[in-house]
Amino acid sequence: MKLPSTILTFLGSILIISLSISAEENRIPFYEDYLKDSNSEGFLKDAKKFLDEKPEAIEAPRLAFDYLMVAKVSREIEAINDAISKLLLNYPQSLPTLHFISSFEKDSKVLKNIFIDKATFGNLASKEFATAYCRALILVARIRGPQFLADTSLRLRAHLLAEKAGVEEIKESSAKGLSIEAEKNNGFANIAKIVLSEQNSIEKLNSLSKFSGKDAEFATAFYLAQLSKEEKQAEDVIAIQLKQALFGKPKNIEKAIQAIALLPPKVGKQADVQTFLGTAQRLDGNSDLAVKTLSKIPTDSKNKVMAEWGKTAQSFANGIQFEENRKKLLLEAIGYAIDQMNSDQDSLFTKLNWKKEDETGNTIQTTAFIGISKKAKKLEIHVKKDKETLFAYRTDDGKSILYSKDLNQSINFNAPGVFPVPQVTIKRDIETGGFEYNFNLNFSSTQDKMLDEGNQFFESPYMGTAKGREIFLSYLLNEKPIWLSPSQTIKGGTQFPLSLLDPEKPTPTTIVIKTDLSKNLTGLRVGSFSMNSLLFGNTEVLENLPSWPETKSFDAEKFDFPLFMKVLQQISSLNN
Repeated sequence: MKLPSTILTFLGSILIISLSISAEENRIPFYEDYLKDSNSEGFLKDAKKFLDEKPEAIEAPRLAFDYLMVAKVSREIEAINDAISKLLLNYPQSLPTLHFISSFEKDSKVLKNIFIDKATFGNLASKEFATAYCRALILVARIRGPQFLADTSLRLRAHLLAEKAGVEEIKESSAKGLSIEAEKNNGFANIAKIVLSEQNSIEKLNSLSKFSGKDAEFATAFYLAQLSKEEKQAEDVIAIQLKQALFGKPKNIEKAIQAIALLPPKVGKQADVQTFLGTAQRLDGNSDLAVKTLSKIPTDSKNKVMAEWGKTAQSFANGIQFEENRKKLLLEAIGYAIDQMNSDQDSLFTKLNWKKEDETGNTIQTTAFIGISKKAKKLEIHVKKDKETLFAYRTDDGKSILYSKDLNQSINFNAPGVFPVPQVTIKRDIETGGFEYNFNLNFSSTQDKMLDEGNQFFESPYMGTAKGREIFLSYLLNEKPIWLSPSQTIKGGTQFPLSLLDPEKPTPTTIVIKTDLSKNLTGLRVGSFSMNSLLFGNTEVLENLPSWPETKSFDAEKFDFPLFMKVLQQISSLNN
């Protein structure tokens, strides 16, 4: 063999070996190689490592989708979250991502909720994250249509992140939608006004601190992320960061404790701040230390507000100390109440109240009376403000009647009306491992659908079983600033009080469940909302309904559902 040929052969061999080694190094993990040995954990670990180290690899989108599939099968929450983020934010134009997006029904809220959560848990200080988020949003909006951004919570997040990324297409369209929302009479309008205002970030943070809820929390988190290191050292900003870290989403207990440490010593020792410290310790799983901290907070401060914080702290400490016995009694009461709901009674009557302060500080009370009869296929609702009827509706025996104050008359329909179908679901949140609660209100032409939906809720895993209820209540007590006070004997029965810490007020929000001597549920109060009466029995319980408003009326053949919905929306706006 000639020397040049030998050298070329040798060099070629080295090149082939090098290419083989390189190909082996860049080869993505294949789940088939792992699952044949039941090693899903190994695949998830190696897939994550590959995607983190080589995100530009040509087969990375395919691996991200495999990563998601195996994570779902394995029910690995963190991996599911990570895989979805990689598909949407890293590989939005890839075939696997397009397949993932197309797997959701057009009207499904799941994809919208995924985008809402991605913003909530994203790096809001990063322009790179904001740009990737907007790129994914544009892709989905082009596939599903602009109505995808009609959700107010998603629109808010889209607007703020488009502002960060400088994506005018989203910023302008979302600003138009937020401007319309800002003119409405509801809680979201307040947030929209602040976001669209000309205030700077710190001024917006101070304005947002007066409001609560997921949208206020997100806007707060966003503006905090835009502040400089020096701006974050201001005392009022530290206080906002503390509340955001402790009560916002996602929670950051370590950051909350760090914020307390940054406050001036005099402020850090205040009753409200020490209550927040005890809360942080409790939510961090250190109940003994939380009790120690909360128990030391005085109740006799000359400052009345701080004295109230002290009383709240003492109550919280007491609730933690005696939690197990009180939880057992409450679960027993809830179990009896659910059995009562499942009893085969024909009729139900309930009276609901909610209070609200008007602009002058006066309290306005609205009362709703609801009656249902299964045998008569009847539903009747009256809504009153003070003694004036705002709305009345009845459907039974193939006919229906509608009254509203704005119409100033009743309409008698020679056809049945509709039945509201409230859909309440409690399920594990795939993003956090906690629980998420969803509420939707639909309507049906039959009463059976309404009753079936109610039965499904009370038969659900976390309501219909003793074990499920215990898991759900334990989650609330361990993950939320909620505690149980001693049950109290009252006239005709027992009441079970719970308290929810309010970061903006020294007195907690009170939740009270009432039962009679037979352990039947008779009342419920949550803050300004209360259910003062709950009666089951035959049609005689419906005699508690108010009389129909005396007014002129006219007849119509078909039930006017659009008018019915318009009246409902008007009533809803009056009470927001």
